[in-house]
Amino acid sequence: MITRRVAVAVALGLGLAFAGVSLTKNFSSSDAPRDTVAATISQERRRIQLFWETYREATDHRVSGRIRQAAEAYEQALSVNDSHEDALYYLGNTFFALARFSDAQATWQRLLEVNPHSSRAHSRLGDLYFCFDPGAPFDLSAARAAFRRALEINQEETGPLLHLGQVALLAGDTARARRHFDAVIGSNYRSVASHFLKGYMAWKAGARREASDLFAMAVRLKSPENPTAGVPGEGDTEKGSVAMVTANPTCHGLEAHIDNVSLVTEGDLGRQATEHYGRLDTFLADARSRLLGDGIARAVPR
Repeated sequence: MITRRVAVAVALGLGLAFAGVSLTKNFSSSDAPRDTVAATISQERRRIQLFWETYREATDHRVSGRIRQAAEAYEQALSVNDSHEDALYYLGNTFFALARFSDAQATWQRLLEVNPHSSRAHSRLGDLYFCFDPGAPFDLSAARAAFRRALEINQEETGPLLHLGQVALLAGDTARARRHFDAVIGSNYRSVASHFLKGYMAWKAGARREASDLFAMAVRLKSPENPTAGVPGEGDTEKGSVAMVTANPTCHGLEAHIDNVSLVTEGDLGRQATEHYGRLDTFLADARSRLLGDGIARAVPR
């Protein structure tokens, strides 16, 4: 007995075969369709060639740090193919680096329209909502939702998990933040950020020995002898992309404090840990006061 699915497949095959025969007859009866098809193919080839030439130009600008030129070239490439995922992703990055926050948001949302399962688009929107710059659409709840969605889509990357810990830390939920940082370290023990921020929480809780040990670990992992100490998924998608992420220092205020670990000198690590964590504590207190006020406890849903 022929099933409905098989019957549909057979009918579709016969229809395509009939269409092929008809097309062949049309081509045989007149040269015009052949010319039309040839012209169409030639036009499509030119369009594809134009896209890739413009896209490569945009990439060259981006890798060389010419952000404005890169943005213009990516826009030109997208005018030829408005659904190219990499072009949308990097255009959003260039807009973000230029502090064109609404344009960055619209571009990454367009990427999600093309591919709703784009982990990197959700992650970058999380970065945008966790940006401290004036004019940025700062929203802890939206940032947390974006990072969670990115993690749901791609659990192999620990970048969104690290950022979830940072969101929880800013919200004052240290227990949740510690769980996230522990999970990152469980996947990648070389995470400088997780060791550093866990050390801060220990310092804040008065556990100075633990804080000093974690700070020392972060320093060792950040040393030049450990060039791979970063966490996979934290903007390391392609050469030049990290520069796009860190071009807004206040958007990544926590990362700025973490990066300063590379400035630690030989000597009393306990004293230097106190200095670094003291500056981070001041930054977090100012951020909470300036951005959230008394609503901090309600800013991040449980």
